Amino acid sequence: MLKHLKLAALALLIAMGVSGCSDDPDQPNLPETGYTGQVAYVVNQGNQGNKLPGSIDRLNLNDRTVTSGIFYQANSQYLGDTPQAPVRYKNYVLVPMFGSDCVWVIDATTMLKVAQLNVKAPEAVVGADGYIFVASNNGYVERFDATTFALAGNQLEVGPNPAGLAAGNGKVYVTISDGYNYQNNYVNGKKVVAIDSKEFKATATYDVGLNPGQIFTNSKGYVYFVARGNYADVQSTVQQIAPDGTVSDVMAGSNITLCNDTLYVLSITYDANWQPKAAGYWYDTVSGAKGGDFLDAANLPVNPIAIDVNPVNSHIFICSRQSTSGDAYSNPGVVYEYNSLKEGAKWAYTYNVGVEPYGVAFN
Repeated sequence: MLKHLKLAALALLIAMGVSGCSDDPDQPNLPETGYTGQVAYVVNQGNQGNKLPGSIDRLNLNDRTVTSGIFYQANSQYLGDTPQAPVRYKNYVLVPMFGSDCVWVIDATTMLKVAQLNVKAPEAVVGADGYIFVASNNGYVERFDATTFALAGNQLEVGPNPAGLAAGNGKVYVTISDGYNYQNNYVNGKKVVAIDSKEFKATATYDVGLNPGQIFTNSKGYVYFVARGNYADVQSTVQQIAPDGTVSDVMAGSNITLCNDTLYVLSITYDANWQPKAAGYWYDTVSGAKGGDFLDAANLPVNPIAIDVNPVNSHIFICSRQSTSGDAYSNPGVVYEYNSLKEGAKWAYTYNVGVEPYGVAFN
């Protein structure tokens, strides 16, 4: 879980005293209708220690304005405690609320809440085949009807601390991290479970790297995920599951997103003083071609958290803290926008947003 990396990094600082897309904007290949490419919603985690609830900011990508607290404005209530990365499905933005034990289903245009799915400690969410799937930190995946929002089937036990969900080819894939069992080297994790989305039953289990988290699927039946290691001597690695079940390494990387069969990899490394440095790499999941660091060297994110891509013009968005000091987790963050890979991925704009920006969904 990104949450665990954040907590680990925070502990170190204290100890030291301190969604589908197109690469061609003229030929968008969008997974759902309703995208304009002109609006981005940034989900901010807030800060549990300071009792600061999560929030959503609206970025107008045309005039570069930011509307803060848009969920509160639309619904007269706070988003809640510890939101996780948002996911776009149909005309909804889905936001798992880890600390508030629910998933918000939100209208992607108005930001009005459509439904509240009650799930214990949801870690990740994905929509597929008319359903909304939710991974609960207590070891289960739950399925909801995407029209009635009623439960569709019993809980499906998958393993301790499921951390990521992806859908494709009639399957839902869930990474099993065993993330709270780090003292025993995540012994009951290190796997990805495939679930038949219609039958809602596990069909395969793959042995993978240590502490798997974020996960995506491409159009050819390949699955990509981050095996995050142990934040010490085992580095974070992007891995691939081929259609025949073979698991292999792709490259080092900390966070990923997949857009029109191109994998975008955010690599975060630390120097001897635990100061982070960001780099960005791409991987064509069909041809196998790879690209070197694409981030604008003159405008690197200071303390990056997540990477997302606009599905209309393939602009790259990176959520970041504004500093590397101990109070970085309780101060407002920023989102860096870069042009598409075809445009050279040059820095375009930096938006001031809420505390701990954790992911971006587009409309």
